[in-house]
Amino acid sequence: NTAGTYRVLRKDGRAGIHTPSIHSSVEIHDHNLNADMGSVTVWIMALEDLGTMAHHSEFAVSNPYYMNYRILSDCRTSGDLDHAAFSMVWSNTWYPQLYAKFCKGQVYPDAYNPREMAFVAAGHFELRKGQWYQLCFSWNKREHVYRLYMNGILVGVSNSLTKGLAYETVGDTLYVGNPCMCIADLAFYSEFADEKEAAARYV
Repeated sequence: NTAGTYRVLRKDGRAGIHTPSIHSSVEIHDHNLNADMGSVTVWIMALEDLGTMAHHSEFAVSNPYYMNYRILSDCRTSGDLDHAAFSMVWSNTWYPQLYAKFCKGQVYPDAYNPREMAFVAAGHFELRKGQWYQLCFSWNKREHVYRLYMNGILVGVSNSLTKGLAYETVGDTLYVGNPCMCIADLAFYSEFADEKEAAARYV
């Protein structure tokens, strides 16, 4: 299902959906994110170069979450990560990074010490305009292991120095899209993707 306007873009043999408004999204009603183990892959293409940028208060007048670019989330409001029990996002709050989390609220509430939550990130990650990237997020909640891959390469691992990473129940509906990206080939898997499996999916 779709909410608001969308269009289909094609580049380099791949077709994806672009939602041109922060009020538009594609709705997904079938997922396995509440399973103890699994993985999800998705292809993204930035429609402009995404990297470090200056922040001004005027930017937040019409969109208070302008620094967060939703790829996949269980919160209808694009970029609102505080109310999302699950989100995959590109953000430039402090510096450009890709991350996925299974918990509501801020990861860094005091900017320095992260919460012990199910979270994995790849820091200082810029996206080039018009280039397809495959993002793969893999989880094993019982073992508290979360991994993030880009184009089949491991780029992020969760905190392994804690006794456990808290996670929350994901909502029934997921929302896909943001005005600066085209998103394609979203797929859920019941298997945890290790380095070998993630590399095999990059085709």
